[in-house]
Amino acid sequence: MSPVRVGTLLAPSLQKIGVEVVSALSIETAISGFLASAAIIVFLARFGKPLFWAAVALAVLLLDQITKGLVDRLPAGPIPGTLGFLQFAPMQNHLQGFGGTAQGLIFPLLTALAASALLYRWLVETKYVMTRWSQFSLALVVGAITSIAVDRLAHGCTADFIAFANGAFLYNLADLAAMLGCAMLSARAVGLVASSLAGKTDPWGLAAARLRD
Repeated sequence: MSPVRVGTLLAPSLQKIGVEVVSALSIETAISGFLASAAIIVFLARFGKPLFWAAVALAVLLLDQITKGLVDRLPAGPIPGTLGFLQFAPMQNHLQGFGGTAQGLIFPLLTALAASALLYRWLVETKYVMTRWSQFSLALVVGAITSIAVDRLAHGCTADFIAFANGAFLYNLADLAAMLGCAMLSARAVGLVASSLAGKTDPWGLAAARLRD
């Protein structure tokens, strides 16, 4: 059953038992987020060190939720005295998943899960051990996605408050953590491709990974 269908069914059921209900669309988005986080956690649990990546993900989740809790007490709009490139401007964001819709997130999510399943099997066969860099990067993404999913499920929206370029771009800590994690993963991928093109015999570091603690 798709997140879209689950979200549609859950909303009226929760209303009947007196639980504060957000829109079915927000529930769908939250479910998609939790599924994405779960998929990444499977890789981290199998190829990483739990104490390390779990601590990073939990730190991102807690910091994001704490800052949003503080921001919710402030009035919406730019705060006087915060001018220039970086501004502090609390605002509720009801858009779903990078400005898209829950339905629009389902296809890329399912595609990514299918590709991850194939990649997982190959990594197991090669006895891959994830580097600290990759663990940290993925943990940032997990903490961010989980925190955003919690926002959607609990409130139906998320609180953005860090504005760049006179409000043209508005983010929160989870957004920044996710972008940093993706940038780090991209840098890692570029480095591996460059090593491969340079003729390195083991560009993915698998031989060394088998010996790594």
